[in-house]
Amino acid sequence: MKLLFYSDTHYKDHAPKGRIDNVMESQFDELRDILEISREHEVDCLIHGGDFFDNRKPSHQLVVHLLDWFKLLDKPVYTAIGNHDLLGYNLDSVKNSGLGVLIESGAVDKINSDLVWESDKVIIKAVHSTLAFETQYMFDERYKDYLKIVISHNYVIPTETMPYGFIHPRDIQTDADLVLCGHYHTPFDHVEGKTRWINPGAISRWSTTDRDKVPQVLLVEVKDGKYTVTHIPLKSSRPGHEIFDVELIEANKTHDKDIAEFARSLESVSFQAVDIEGMIKQLGAEQQIEQPILDIILDKITEAKEVLK
Repeated sequence: MKLLFYSDTHYKDHAPKGRIDNVMESQFDELRDILEISREHEVDCLIHGGDFFDNRKPSHQLVVHLLDWFKLLDKPVYTAIGNHDLLGYNLDSVKNSGLGVLIESGAVDKINSDLVWESDKVIIKAVHSTLAFETQYMFDERYKDYLKIVISHNYVIPTETMPYGFIHPRDIQTDADLVLCGHYHTPFDHVEGKTRWINPGAISRWSTTDRDKVPQVLLVEVKDGKYTVTHIPLKSSRPGHEIFDVELIEANKTHDKDIAEFARSLESVSFQAVDIEGMIKQLGAEQQIEQPILDIILDKITEAKEVLK
């Protein structure tokens, strides 16, 4: 048995800030790569790790183009459900999303229940995007002799600290042999006990911080109860300097540095006045902070006030 795993495509039809290539063209070049890899290796199925689209309501044009691409495939495509495919982590909300259209059309199958290949003794289950990171990684006892694979779209990360909620693989109870992870866009390959946890990284590269990453897929081959995993980079993915505005990246670095320095300068300031914006403008003028930097800070203050209303 062979399967092809990839994740976090975040399909969109407009270029994010910093991208200078034709985004639609680049995405479908990568899809062509995935199609060719699946044919070359004669895979039994393709499995997507979640976050098909970048937002729940993609354009009609993008959905139609994807439907046309799926017609070229002669293998089933299964998917876990990512947070970008949902509203408020409600799995039923996928029906009203772009991914829901693909599922209803039969182009993609949501992994609702365990996928079982009896002849190969392989079972696959999905852990869709959820706030309960540690649940649902165990299999029914009757599959104890099967090779067990989990597809997970959650912040499962083999690290000690992160500036947001996550869970380390060691804190998850599982009897899986292999867990294929999405959601976190940076690749890793980690072994915890008998379980191997692999994240190939996101296919999408929307942020300038992703410019040096090489999008890749995983070829998983199962034979006689054992598996091998091969990382295959997408050959159509161009180098970061060809798809990102390098000058903008450097300008953003400078802006970030200036904002951080200005924020540090405010630590010793006691704000007694209600007019915080006025105080910021005054301090900015005294420190000769460039206006674009002040505008960014003032915008953030405005956003914070809206949240606190």
